[in-house]
Parts: sequence; structure tokens; C-alpha cells
Amino acid sequence: FTDVADLVRFLDADPARDRPLVVLTGEAMIYFLAARHSALEHAEYVLHLVARDLDVPAAGPLLTSQRWLLTQLKQVRPLVVDYRRDPIRTRLARFYPAVGRYLDARYRPCVAFGSYQVFDLRCGAYGDDLTTRGGAR
Repeated sequence: FTDVADLVRFLDADPARDRPLVVLTGEAMIYFLAARHSALEHAEYVLHLVARDLDVPAAGPLLTSQRWLLTQLKQVRPLVVDYRRDPIRTRLARFYPAVGRYLDARYRPCVAFGSYQVFDLRCGAYGDDLTTRGGAR
């Protein structure tokens, strides 16, 4: 629980406080604890299926198009929370390859809190290198 508490404190402070947010881990409690909504709210069900490694191929494109996901990511430019080990974005790329390529090409790991990592388009506001906070394992 310490990892989540450290992550939420980070999300509640500048410069992250006013940034849109996407939590790929499927842990809706992070949105609740951070008093935030998903920047991809209409895709949360699909993201949850991916995070839980459930069968998405049949349902995913019907519920959320890859074009919509890419457009939202490009327009909204959210912070992205993922796991450090076994990242969900790898699973997401199986079902939405262009989204996976976009995240891999544009987003950089900026700060880590234990098992969580925060990705952003630029990490300058957080330091030049990945910073580990809150006792990373």
C-alpha cells in the first residue's frame, strides 16, 4: 500500500496535479485516491480487460477503436501509470498495435514508486533520469 500512497502523493503535487491521467494497471482505486478521472474514460472497461489479461480481441475493437485511443492520447497528452515489471502497455500493444508503438516511441519512464512507474512525454519536470521514490523494489 505504501507504493500507492507515494504515487498518489506525487499525483497530487506539482507538476503532476493538473495533468490528465491514465492508469493502465486496471486499479480504479488510484483514480479515486487521487481524486481524478481517467483521460480515457470511455476506454476504461477495455483497459481493465487488458490489465486483467482477459480476452479482448473480440470485444476490444467493438468497444474502443484504436483510432480513438490514439487521437485521445495525442490530444490529451496524459501522464500514464503502469507497472515497472510486467507492464500492461505490452499487453495493450497486442490488441492495439499502433497505440503500443505510440506509447513506446513517445512516452518515457519519469518516476517510479515501488511497483509503479509514471510515464510522460518529457521528464524534465521530474528530473532528467528515472527517479525512484518510495522504496522501489
